[in-house]
Amino acid sequence: MTVTEEAAPLLGGVQQVSVADAIKAKVEQVVAPTVAPTTTTIAAKSADTPSVATEVSAKRQAELDEARDVAFQVVFFFIALIFASFGLLYIYHKMEQERAQQAKGQANQRKETL
Repeated sequence: MTVTEEAAPLLGGVQQVSVADAIKAKVEQVVAPTVAPTTTTIAAKSADTPSVATEVSAKRQAELDEARDVAFQVVFFFIALIFASFGLLYIYHKMEQERAQQAKGQANQRKETL
């Protein structure tokens, strides 16, 4: 059994083929992945003009550097806050110790006067 001119547009031309070949060709056409032809364009680069990829990576690097600087400032702020808090706690502790010693000294003076 052969395929004639009615099925020729499916096969891409006018020719006589067997039904099995026609089915096989149609199955391969349906099953085969359609890959769009790729075109590669190569732009001429001048020595003084950086490429787009270099500009993008330079911008990305600048953004990362800026983010790193902000992160260091935030970390430095919190470390300074911790040191300031401990400094204030130490000063308060010393003031409380002095006040307790003064109160103890006043209590001893009252005992001696009695």
